[in-house]
Amino acid sequence: MSGSAFRRQVTLYVNQNLSPAAQSAHLARTAIEGRQELIRTGRAPDNYRTLVDGREGVPEAQVKPQGMIVYRFNLLGEAAVFALEFLRARSPVRGGKFRDSFWAAVDGRPFSLRTFDPEQVGGAQEIIIYNTQPYSRRVQVQFDGARRLRFSVPPDMFGDAMVAVRRRFPTLDATQLYRIKAPGSNNEGRGPGLYALKNGRRAGKPVDSPALVISVRG
Repeated sequence: MSGSAFRRQVTLYVNQNLSPAAQSAHLARTAIEGRQELIRTGRAPDNYRTLVDGREGVPEAQVKPQGMIVYRFNLLGEAAVFALEFLRARSPVRGGKFRDSFWAAVDGRPFSLRTFDPEQVGGAQEIIIYNTQPYSRRVQVQFDGARRLRFSVPPDMFGDAMVAVRRRFPTLDATQLYRIKAPGSNNEGRGPGLYALKNGRRAGKPVDSPALVISVRG
């Protein structure tokens, strides 16, 4: 389902014969029931922001008689699952190691494919998806210097994933990075780092590795 479907805005025609307080109560009750129904039926995640007449954190009951209630559901978890599936489908399948080496860092906390749970994203603002294999950049650009490399999949997998996420989730931001230092690297004791170069003048430096960044718009 398109991400745009999850920006739930509630406006109602209310009986003008009702008192202002009754009109506000009716609008608030209808908004809450609609929100709960979306979550109950799995059409929206159980993580959202509430704006009442443009103000965040205000209870629905304080809506003006002719006001507006907007729920903005956090789609990062769903978008990350979509992106991971897209990237795995575009991965070289020889041995399967590359395909199973994607990680998702949620606000800097890294999770493997096995441990990532979209339901636990909560109020996160950013997810970075990357691959810990040392040849991730080679799969992405399919060049080694001026020498053309050949893989069983086309190049620019992270760029194509970025486009796909933007199309599927227009309420989120998605960008690709050409080089990252993996969040939660080994020297921080929290997860897998990127491989270090072993030879040449850049020996000891992290291998350039691409990534996809999915974030909540401010």
